[in-house]
This record gives sequence, structure tokens and C-alpha cells, in this order.
Amino acid sequence: MSHRTPTLSVAADEWLARFILFSRWIRSSGQIQTVKPDAFIPHPYPDLSVTRHTGLSVKDLWRIGQAVADARPATLYGRADITAAEIRRQKLDVEPKPVPENLNHANITGWPSDKPSQKSFAQELAAVARYVPKPPTAPQATRTAAERIPQSRRYRWIWLAVGITIFGILIAERGEFGSRWQRRLVAGCAAAILAVCISRFQKRRG
Repeated sequence: MSHRTPTLSVAADEWLARFILFSRWIRSSGQIQTVKPDAFIPHPYPDLSVTRHTGLSVKDLWRIGQAVADARPATLYGRADITAAEIRRQKLDVEPKPVPENLNHANITGWPSDKPSQKSFAQELAAVARYVPKPPTAPQATRTAAERIPQSRRYRWIWLAVGITIFGILIAERGEFGSRWQRRLVAGCAAAILAVCISRFQKRRG
């Protein structure tokens, strides 16, 4: 990742991302989604981990969020964006705490030690946070050869081979050929055609 390293101090107008790793942290009302206070409760830790937007592209921000989820492991559902000013309005603070895998890492500090008191602060933060759901994964630009072949064309080879095999066996059984080796030759050719067609079908599926 290449981006500008943020300054040592966190400006009041900086946006911070709290990654949402549990569905129970999300409140849905129709098509509107918001975050619950649980997303902002640091317990059992003394501080709350966030990521600064500064110098990051949207793609890089989501990449960091996915790395955070993978490390647990957990599912990345989205992020809750909030400004440093809103955090400091609750008499909390934001301190930069860069780590090798995330130079934009920061901690929200100044929390009371007991969880009930933490929840009252978390309710105020959740009320002003902006929830951003994780964007859907973009479809691949290119498809494999098997995906480009319509389903009907894939199975055409199978039915053709089966038909040839049955036809050859019926002719051989009816005695259309004078000798036994001729009948075996016809059946063997039909079986070979079937094997080749199945092999081509399997390669296209792979």
C-alpha cells in the first residue's frame, strides 16, 4: 500500500473508521441502517481501535478493514465513520497508534473503566456516526472458457457421444457386419468417440 503517512496529531475534522465485524452491531429500519452503541464499546479493552481516513483511498480503507476481519477471523459488514471532533465532544480523545500493517491506526482513549459508563458514551457516538456498508464484491472482468460456453453446447457433446455409442452397439448386435471382429471394431470405435467427447467436456468445465 502506498499512501501519505498521517501526521502525529489527529485533527478535529479528520474522519475515523470503526470497522463493523458483527451483524449485531447493525440496526436496520427499512432500507436505513445505523450502528448500535455496541460498536463503540471498548470493553474488555481500555481503548477503542479505529482507522484514520487521512491519505487513504476508499479501496485501501476497505482493504485494511478486511485485514482486521481476517485477523480475528470475522466478517466485515461495513464501517462506522465519525469525526475526531464528535469524539472529543464526549470528553474522549483520539491518539495515533500506527502499527506495521496499518499506519493509520489510532485509539479512542479516555474511557471510564466500567462497561455501563462506557455504554453511555458509546450511545452518543453511535448517534452521530455514519454507517457505510461494505460494497459488494465486483464481478470478474473475464470468465473462464467453460463459463463462456452455453450450457446447451456443453452437453451437446455428451449426448452426441452417447448416441454414437448406442448406435454402434445396436448395429453390432444386429449382425450387420459379417465377422465378430468387425462388430467389436464398431463398438470399440463408438466407445473411443464417447471417451474423447467426455474428456473434452471435462476440460472445458475445468
